[in-house]
Amino acid sequence: MSIELLRSIHNSDDNFKCFECGYKNSSWACTEFCIFLCIDCAHQIKSQCSDQVMIKSLQMAGWTNDEVLKLQNGGNHRLRCLMSQYGIPKTFTLAQKYSCQAAQYYKNLIKSEIYNYPPPPAPTIIQGLYPIGYEPKSWWDRTKESLNLFGFKDKRVVEGVIENIDGETLQRIKNTGVNAICGLRAYTCRTATSVLSDYTETLSPEYVKMEESSSKEYNR
Repeated sequence: MSIELLRSIHNSDDNFKCFECGYKNSSWACTEFCIFLCIDCAHQIKSQCSDQVMIKSLQMAGWTNDEVLKLQNGGNHRLRCLMSQYGIPKTFTLAQKYSCQAAQYYKNLIKSEIYNYPPPPAPTIIQGLYPIGYEPKSWWDRTKESLNLFGFKDKRVVEGVIENIDGETLQRIKNTGVNAICGLRAYTCRTATSVLSDYTETLSPEYVKMEESSSKEYNR
């Protein structure tokens, strides 16, 4: 019965294509992240994330009911939506992508659904990009990490705002512990909005999306 269900899950449009490259021959699956892969991408993920994943051929015997149910609950489309929600950059290596907190949260969420225990707490948009257990020490470190993650090296966007912002607002941002860019957006400072808008075109689409999502989160 597990094999029949596995074939049915695999035959859907999203799962028949490789999650990573889109090649229409996903003959392998990752049981931790519940995705279907071509043989080349499966080998790359296994080599870069050996401590994070288990890769199995769809032609192999020995699929357990739990493994098949995880693939049924997960699948390529669901993980792709989660990575889009967290704005996982295309510049991430496979190791970064599958070790970040967002991916680990997803893996544990699927387990909780299969084994009927409470779902894990979801990381914030910013936290989701970092590896498990890692947290920048200061608000400025947090900002630099955010810039670097998205390939944005020019610190003038932040420094230009900080030079013109009033001390009270800046202190409030520091006290929240959020990174400077998201904090400035959250407090909707006129100077911040003006200066950041000048640099919007230089930011990657993933960064802009993350910044907007984080701003809404901290404005709640």
